[in-house]
Amino acid sequence: MQSSSLEERLLEPVQSPKMRNRTVIRVPAYDCEDNCKVLTDLRPDKPPAITGQVVFIHGLITQSYDIRRSVEAIRTDGTNKVLITAITTKNRHIKKGEENFALELYNLFHSLYFHHNWIPVAADHQDCTKSHRHRPQRRGCITWVAWIPLEGLEGMPLTYIPPAGNGSSESELQRLASFLNRPTEDVCRNMQKLGGTRQNVYIDFIDGQYAVCLDRLLPKMLPMSVSNSCLVYSFGVNDDWSFDDALHGRGCEVHSFDPSSGGASHKRGLRHWFHAWGLGTRTNALKPEWKMLTYAQIRQKLGHEGRPVDVLKLDMEGSEWSFLESTLMDHPSMLDAVDQLIMEIHPEGFEGMQARVIRQRSLLLHHLEKRGFTLFKSRVNVNGPNLRSFDFSNRLNETQGHFMYELSFIKI
Repeated sequence: MQSSSLEERLLEPVQSPKMRNRTVIRVPAYDCEDNCKVLTDLRPDKPPAITGQVVFIHGLITQSYDIRRSVEAIRTDGTNKVLITAITTKNRHIKKGEENFALELYNLFHSLYFHHNWIPVAADHQDCTKSHRHRPQRRGCITWVAWIPLEGLEGMPLTYIPPAGNGSSESELQRLASFLNRPTEDVCRNMQKLGGTRQNVYIDFIDGQYAVCLDRLLPKMLPMSVSNSCLVYSFGVNDDWSFDDALHGRGCEVHSFDPSSGGASHKRGLRHWFHAWGLGTRTNALKPEWKMLTYAQIRQKLGHEGRPVDVLKLDMEGSEWSFLESTLMDHPSMLDAVDQLIMEIHPEGFEGMQARVIRQRSLLLHHLEKRGFTLFKSRVNVNGPNLRSFDFSNRLNETQGHFMYELSFIKI
């Protein structure tokens, strides 16, 4: 099958004269014509190897999973490589909900960039205009993107994220909503909600309750007399000890932190300590009377350097963003010893939902994925709106940054 003239034009700035070995993949396989490759085995444990200096992948947006599996099977092995993706959204798909498939397309492209280290270098598309929908061929909208592999990204901080869609606040909010509303729950076989008090019940939401994965944690929940059990850091207590007490009651060593409580540091239980310290990117405090320490200083002060942290919980009324930015951009290895990261994200710092700010928040969440963290549970806090709406323009005006989610990540 010959490549289209548009695809040839996308190849011009990135291919060399020696790139004559080409492979064409059709997803799904039954659309394959002459001279294109059918992938009959896309098992996660052993995908087939795809070779060729230029690889074309043509697929339907409804087959995004198999498209990702095809990309995972491409061998880069240090040679020049160009990938051309041509993703079709049929007219019948658009009628079901155009925003649905816009999110799916963003999700696919950002998976190629963040998870597989392919960087986009050129793009084009057929418009899904109203007149286009009534053309005789009814082929639907096709988005072409040319990609090249970016080697050596492992362990490096992400400093750039491509704009979502047209780069507007609405498009950026769509991307953020796609991340928040699509946890990978099957990475945790034994998930349990811990903490929360009955007097804080709002409909089916219990404030102060967080989802924890017990797969690796349960064997470390030893009797309190045994040393070297699970280690928990909980930043932000606000007089609700239920989550911290639940983990302490199961045998974990728990350290709770909150400079705003007004109380002095003390030992709360057999293996439970309260520290009147705040977690900051700098040692200066929001209030003069608060004692602020960096994460590294806290680890050193407690004598925990080199010791794994099984659960790191952040509920810091917006300060979680500055901590993530400082840690991921300047000291990303500090999170290598953390197995689970549980945090409530707050609206503080979204600055009227500007596109650049939303994009930066998305970068930080995707950066967590690059550090090996997978979101396994996402829950909307009822004190803020749900971002599952398709009308993101109206939703943007409604939220003005006032949404809150509780997120649970686990290191994979």
